[in-house]
Amino acid sequence: SITKEVWGANSKRKSKRRRNKSSATEAVEMNSENGATASTRISAIAPSSLLENISSPPLGHPLHDKLVAFAFKVVHMKGKGSGDGRVVFARVYSGKLKAKSVVKVFSPSPTGSPTNPRTERIASLLEIAGGRFDNLDDGSCESGEVCALVGLKTVVTGDTIVLANETKGGTSKKGKNSSQPEQIGSICLAGVASPKPVLTVRLEAASSDDEKKLSDALALLAVEDPSLEVKESETATLVSGLGELHIEVIVDRLRREFGIDVAIGAPSVAYRETIISEIETNNGGLLNYDRTVGGTRLQAAIHLLLEPNVEKAMDEEGSGCLALRDNVVLLHDRVREYLNVDDDMEEDDLVESDDLIRALVEGIKGSLRRGYLGPFPVANVKCHVLDVDAERGVQGLREQPGALRAAAAYAISNVLSSDSGTNCTVLEPRMRVEVTIPEHMVGNVLSDLNNRRGAVGDVIIGDDMEASPDQVKATVTSDVPLVEILGYANSLRSVTGGEGTFSAEYKGHSVCEFKK
Repeated sequence: SITKEVWGANSKRKSKRRRNKSSATEAVEMNSENGATASTRISAIAPSSLLENISSPPLGHPLHDKLVAFAFKVVHMKGKGSGDGRVVFARVYSGKLKAKSVVKVFSPSPTGSPTNPRTERIASLLEIAGGRFDNLDDGSCESGEVCALVGLKTVVTGDTIVLANETKGGTSKKGKNSSQPEQIGSICLAGVASPKPVLTVRLEAASSDDEKKLSDALALLAVEDPSLEVKESETATLVSGLGELHIEVIVDRLRREFGIDVAIGAPSVAYRETIISEIETNNGGLLNYDRTVGGTRLQAAIHLLLEPNVEKAMDEEGSGCLALRDNVVLLHDRVREYLNVDDDMEEDDLVESDDLIRALVEGIKGSLRRGYLGPFPVANVKCHVLDVDAERGVQGLREQPGALRAAAAYAISNVLSSDSGTNCTVLEPRMRVEVTIPEHMVGNVLSDLNNRRGAVGDVIIGDDMEASPDQVKATVTSDVPLVEILGYANSLRSVTGGEGTFSAEYKGHSVCEFKK
């Protein structure tokens, strides 16, 4: 519910509001005792003449007067603060944030539960005015305001900031909500959902002396941009982003801000594999795994059911793409009873607390990193573990958790390859492309998009009656597979004689034809 306070001039209405406010306060106290979720407060400010002798309502949330701030952006500024120059832009939702304050930082986990808090100290605040960022050593930020914080070394985009002296420690209870921290009115906000990368390139420093600088620079850029993924190995540095333009911007920043020249490899599109219908192991029964490795016998039997975990990303015309989702593993009651684990605990909590459950989940998810049709990770799958058995019983499995891990991986490979993989399909990323061109070139562009397997949407022609035909612009929108528009800027320049421009935005993944 939303509580609205409107200050009126009529004394009788003021008195009525005071009574209503008292009742609302009692209701709030009751809800607070029952653990109800806090609601939002909206205050309307009346003319100053009507507020004489009336105390101002407190800033912030009516049910939460403690500090809650949200880190919505992280940048690095040379000469600001200490260390790598990290500056955190945050919005204060409740309470007051001051320089020199000691705060606790929570990061949301993929399951939605907050991670263990980190304690940090705010060195100072920066003044945000006209592009100037002057230090405010004694600065403060109140509810509803935006601030720039210096001195926070581990804060990333999406973190929640609370005051350290407004939280209490304690051992979290075992059970369904065991990952929730016990705090006095503390809140962990949902964070920022970043789209998954769809394009990967290989970067190499121009000289061996720049390899360390390249690694450090990419680490800073990955902190600033949550949608950027960096994977480093002894032989290669792989950078994944949301498209060609995204990668080009990263490479340009490396050269301009860090002075690092890099060589770029050929782009690789992020294909995914998924299933189109339910599949069960051994036609609905236990699948036995029995191998001897290094003189040690590994034996376990497992019954799995895989089903699609699909969420469509719909556009205005109604044709949809699939939004990529992480694979989910669910343990059914029979498995929980056999393995003697808590029926009320979530799977993610069990993975953290039980070595045998960790081995089971790791075996399933590890095998899903490569599909049956190609070397593509499997996505959008929900795996139900229906039954588990072993000749030596659960005690034997606990002595050799690797047996259950191997059995789970074997079961996934077996079920994906059943019926020669007819239940599997490959997904490719699609982009929403918007092309702006002169009107007389629409036909050439439409033909080119069709050849690229594009699904043309709207064609909008300008209505400037006084302009010549060469000056009238047209806009064409189309959904095109990402692999078909790699290097499209050069092709469009050739088709339109340099008069066309385009923009591309990731839309989702769609089914494509793939031959093994």
